[in-house]
Amino acid sequence: MIMQRLLWISGIAGMIAVVWIAVPQSQLMLLLISYLYFRFIKLVGFHIGLHRYFCHGSFKTEKAQHLLMVVTSVLLGQGSPISWTTMHRHHHKNADQPLDVHSPHHGRWQSLFSTFTVRSNNWWVNVKKVNKLPRELFRDPVLVFVHDHYFKIWATIIISAWALFGTTFLLFFVLAPIGFGWLHAPFINFFAHLNLPGSYRNYNTLDKSYNNNYIRWINPEEAYHNNHHAVPGNYNFAHKDNEFDPVAPIIKYFFEKKTT
Repeated sequence: MIMQRLLWISGIAGMIAVVWIAVPQSQLMLLLISYLYFRFIKLVGFHIGLHRYFCHGSFKTEKAQHLLMVVTSVLLGQGSPISWTTMHRHHHKNADQPLDVHSPHHGRWQSLFSTFTVRSNNWWVNVKKVNKLPRELFRDPVLVFVHDHYFKIWATIIISAWALFGTTFLLFFVLAPIGFGWLHAPFINFFAHLNLPGSYRNYNTLDKSYNNNYIRWINPEEAYHNNHHAVPGNYNFAHKDNEFDPVAPIIKYFFEKKTT
């Protein structure tokens, strides 16, 4: 967890640095491009890849799309697909119960600022009892390689980006996206498990997950969290006529394997 913590701290420092650089130096366009790049890798690597594909196996895909999701998931700095899937499946199994790893009802600060930044391996294994690994993912040699060498890969990315493209590129397109992801995480881990203005539930699940009409304007990919907890294997999180999940049509037309 020390290496993951250092990576997240580097990302937060990079995010602060790009704002510090962009605002006084009138480089707001570069900052916008950096953020749009983050939203792209977050869409492909996290919402489609880590969450719906690797963790919940909600669709099948082709080799090229599979590799794209692996690469973009790494660039987010959120952990390997194997480690992230382990954590998230444990969350679903114990959602908003004492063993949940990031419920706001059992550790508000760790939910808000990310479990990775404040907890040790001992806490994961001995306190939260995270011990069930996604065995099917270990059958993929690419995922195993990424998992075994995750921080070596990241060291290579950081050194190569700085050596080949310079400090500005390193800050805006390698480190800052990690920080942007840290800012977005609470909209899923924290706010989507609280009854706030705009919150509602379509399903009477055992957890305290909510859909939220306000979150959909900031984080539309995950706004229907209660729907997701009710039917986690459905890649379309919108279950009613007045709901829209922007990720679903992208998966349907560009990622889901076509059957003949």
